[in-house]
Amino acid sequence: MRIVNSQRQLFLDDEMIAWMENVQRVLHPPAKFEGNPVLQRQEAWEDFMPCCYGTVLRDPQTGQFRMWYCIAVFKGNNPFHLAYATSTDGIHWERPRLGLIELDGSKANNLIGLEMAMPSVIHTPWDPDLQRRYKMLAGESRGAWPVPWVGLFSPDGIRWQRNPEPIFPTGKQFQPGDEATAMWDPYGQRYVAFPKVHAGTGKRLFGRERRRSTGISFSDDFIHWTFPELVFMADEIDDQNTARRNLLYRDRVSVDRPAEYAADWYNMYVHPYEGQYIGLVSVFDSSGHSPYGNQDGTMHIQLTSSRDLRHWHRVGNRLPFIELGPVGSWDGNMVNGSATDFVFVGDEIWIYYTGYPHSHMDAASWPPERDAGYPRLRPSAVGLAKLRRDGFVSIEGDEKGGSLTTQPFQWETSKSGESTLYINASVTAPHGDGDIACELLDPPGDPIPGFTRQDCVPFTGDSVAQPITWQGSPTLPATGAPLRLRVHLKRAQIFSFWIA
Repeated sequence: MRIVNSQRQLFLDDEMIAWMENVQRVLHPPAKFEGNPVLQRQEAWEDFMPCCYGTVLRDPQTGQFRMWYCIAVFKGNNPFHLAYATSTDGIHWERPRLGLIELDGSKANNLIGLEMAMPSVIHTPWDPDLQRRYKMLAGESRGAWPVPWVGLFSPDGIRWQRNPEPIFPTGKQFQPGDEATAMWDPYGQRYVAFPKVHAGTGKRLFGRERRRSTGISFSDDFIHWTFPELVFMADEIDDQNTARRNLLYRDRVSVDRPAEYAADWYNMYVHPYEGQYIGLVSVFDSSGHSPYGNQDGTMHIQLTSSRDLRHWHRVGNRLPFIELGPVGSWDGNMVNGSATDFVFVGDEIWIYYTGYPHSHMDAASWPPERDAGYPRLRPSAVGLAKLRRDGFVSIEGDEKGGSLTTQPFQWETSKSGESTLYINASVTAPHGDGDIACELLDPPGDPIPGFTRQDCVPFTGDSVAQPITWQGSPTLPATGAPLRLRVHLKRAQIFSFWIA
C-alpha cells in the first residue's frame, strides 16, 4: 500500500486513482515567455547554433542561474563547442570572458570545451572528492556528430577534466547514437543516462525498419556504465499522429514524402519530480528522406512519466507539451528540451528549451548552401516556458460537478503529531459558481465521521498549497489507519495532494 507524506501526489498516471466520476485529466502545456528567446547568437564565435542542448541549474543559496550550452561552428569539419553563461533572473544572460579556451587566436570568450556537444551537467555537492563536485556527460564532436560519449569532472562547473575512457561500453546490440542525456537519480541513488539508440519495430514501415529510440544506462560512479538497453520507442499510433501533423506542417519542411512519414524519439530529458520521473521527449515527425541523406521533418516535445525508469506512460494523450511557434518564428520548425532538474522560481517551474527556425534537413543546410557559406540558414536560440508548480496535468470537473477517489493509502504522522491534508488546486468559475470539497473514506469507501463532504469547508480560490479543513480543523484522524481521499470538483481542477 502506498504511503502518502509530504511528497506531492500528482495525477500523471493512474497509480493513485481508484475511480473518477464526471471528471477528466487535462494536459497543461507551459506558457512560453513572451520575451523569448532569452539567449540567441550574440558573439562572433557562436557562429550558427547557440542551443540549450545542455543544462540550466539554479544555485539554491544565491539564486544565480547557470547555463551550459553548445554552439555549432559551421566551418572546417563542423564541430560543436561548449559554452557557459550566467544570469541573476533567468532571463537576461551574461557570457563571462573566462580566458580558458583559445579560439580564432583569442581566449576572450565564454568557452569551456572544444569539439564537445550536448552537456548534461550534474551538481553533486555531497561527493567527497572536491574535484568531482560537478559531472558532465558530453559527446565528442570532431565531425558533425557528437560521438563517442565521455564523462568530465569539475570542482566549479567551469574548469573540466575528461575521464580518459568513453562513457558507454560498446559491443552490444544497442549502440548509443548522436544524442544522450544524463541525470542523478535521487530515488535509486545512481546516475542514469538516456542515449539515443536505433531499434527495430519488427517490420519495415515507411521505408525504415529501425527507428531513433530511447535507451537507458546506469552507473554508480559516473565512470563505469552498463550496456545501453532499449526502454522506449514510437509505435504505430505515433506514426499516425505524425502523418496528421506532417499534413499540417508541409509549409515548414523542404522534403515532403508521405510514403515515408514516421515518428522517432530524437532524445528524452528525464527529471526526478516528487517521487517519480517526468520525461520530455523530442518527437521527430520525419517527413521523408533528404536527397543528401538523413530525413527532413519538424520536432515537438511530448510529456511522459515513469515510476521505475523502465516503463513509460504517455501523459496527455500524446498531445504536444511544447508546440512549435508560428510559421517563420525562431521556434517555428523544431523544439528540444534541456537536461537535469527543473528550475524552480517561486511557485513556478521554468523549462528552458531550444527553438529552431529551420527543419531537420532544411534545404538551407544542403551541400550547395554549405559551399556558399549557408547564406539562408537562420540560427537557433534558447527560450523559456513557465508552468505552475505540479501543473503538468490536472483532474477537472465541469459545471455539473464530479469526483476523484484515490486508492487506499497509509500516511505518515508529522513530527508534531498532527497532520494536515494539502491540495494544489484552482477553482476556475467566477462569482462562487464552483468549489472543491474533500472527504476521507475508509478502504471499503465509506465516509469517516467528522471528515465527510458536509464537514469540509469548501475551497473556492487558487493555491499551490491549500490546507483542507473539516469543521474548521485541519487535523487528520489520529489513528493513521489506511484511508482513501475523495475530491469533489465543480468547475475546478486539482493538480496534486499531500499530507504534512
